[in-house]
Amino acid sequence: YQHQCVENGITQILIGMGGHDLTYGNYSGTKWSLYHDIDFGYTHIWANKTYLIFNYYHTHDDHLVDQFHLNK
Repeated sequence: YQHQCVENGITQILIGMGGHDLTYGNYSGTKWSLYHDIDFGYTHIWANKTYLIFNYYHTHDDHLVDQFHLNK
């Protein structure tokens, strides 16, 4: 919201590595971005009528890096 992270505000999750070359580069983040990860990874999403579970893993070791749950 207005380029600020606010408590209980809207959260957007952006996952995408398509078109990225295979070398690591610098990521120039902005102050309203809470987390960035320059490693390659993949996402598992499970959802039904009452919840959504989001898991993000690093490709090189299958380590769970980030996770959240949304409940209706």
